[in-house]
Amino acid sequence: MANAYWEDIKKLFKSKQRLAEEEAQKVGEVIRSEENVLDKLKQLEAEYKASLKADVPADYDGLFPTVKLERVQFEGATDEEIAKNASDKAAAIYGSKISDVNQKLFDEAVDLSEKKETLEKKKTATLSEIENLFESLKETAKAASIKKGVSRSSIIDNTLEDYSRQKTQNLADTEKSYRDNISAIETRLSGLEDERQTALSDLNLKKAVEITETIAALTAARDKLQKDTVIKNNAIEKEEAAANAKLLADKEKYKERVEKAAVEEAERQARDEAINGYKGEKQQNYAERYNVALEFYLNVSPDIAVKALEASGNMKYYLGNYYDKLLGVLQDRNRATTKYI
Repeated sequence: MANAYWEDIKKLFKSKQRLAEEEAQKVGEVIRSEENVLDKLKQLEAEYKASLKADVPADYDGLFPTVKLERVQFEGATDEEIAKNASDKAAAIYGSKISDVNQKLFDEAVDLSEKKETLEKKKTATLSEIENLFESLKETAKAASIKKGVSRSSIIDNTLEDYSRQKTQNLADTEKSYRDNISAIETRLSGLEDERQTALSDLNLKKAVEITETIAALTAARDKLQKDTVIKNNAIEKEEAAANAKLLADKEKYKERVEKAAVEEAERQARDEAINGYKGEKQQNYAERYNVALEFYLNVSPDIAVKALEASGNMKYYLGNYYDKLLGVLQDRNRATTKYI
């Protein structure tokens, strides 16, 4: 008491500013010495949080999954594939036609060659027959003239001469007929290649035209399919965007309701704890925090302890509802000390 009395006497001789500075200095020293207390309070808070069931964040994305509509796949052929398709199709059609032309003209050439051989054999046989026929006629005429006793008459000579002229004529006619037929065959044979080239050129031209027309048709069909695909996918994307916009709005509304409910529950719990105090493990943990802080401030001068507690933002955080209780205890202690000075 004596010390307190002398301190009070000393204060009378000090200015208000000086007293305020000394008080502020002492409060600052107390706050700076809070470190060990804060470590204990932090440890108690960590123990309390560890005892709580971890709040699982609401899976809003799981509750409102993004809509992903399937797109229409474009499976049109490339320009290279279209060109090959058209070429293969034309080759299948005109390949057989070209083969038919070649085969037809080849068969005709073989037939003409065989006719040449036949004409050659026929000519040889005919010439031989003519020779034999007229030799037979000559012998018959000679035998007849001998039988009549006129083997050396002008009649037989004229007859034999006539036979010789006929034979010569027949032989010439046979040769001419042969040459005419062979010439016609040779002419036809020489014309076959020109006919083949003309037919092939015509077919190749038609083939090229058909390839061009097929490419144009296939390309137009492909481009239309691609355009239709784009239109369909644009519609799908629009539908998807609208669905996701609605989904996002619904998710935000739901999130707001959940968060609002959480805030309301926290406020309700805070009101209840303000009236009825903490419960269970929370009450026990905060009571231990209170005891740690009380022990610390009881070792501080009563008047400084109150101001140091009021100046400490950490204590208000860690003590919660026990802060006011501790402040009241320290204030009562300070008033009681001042009363008895």
